[in-house]
Amino acid sequence: MRVELLTGLLRHRRAIVLGALATVTAAAWAYLLLGGGIETEMMDMGGAQMLAMLPAWSPTYAALISVMW
Repeated sequence: MRVELLTGLLRHRRAIVLGALATVTAAAWAYLLLGGGIETEMMDMGGAQMLAMLPAWSPTYAALISVMW
């Protein structure tokens, strides 16, 4: 039973690879669109200009940035 299942999966390896690629791509876009888990504070620079202030480095923030890259 397992050999037949594995053989069937190997016949459709292109579909499996494309499905995995689509899943990783969708996850990366979701991560990007949700802000990458980084909460920024906005600082008013005057003259209707805003500056995004990144949070201070912490172990959690460093791990998040490492995963992002």
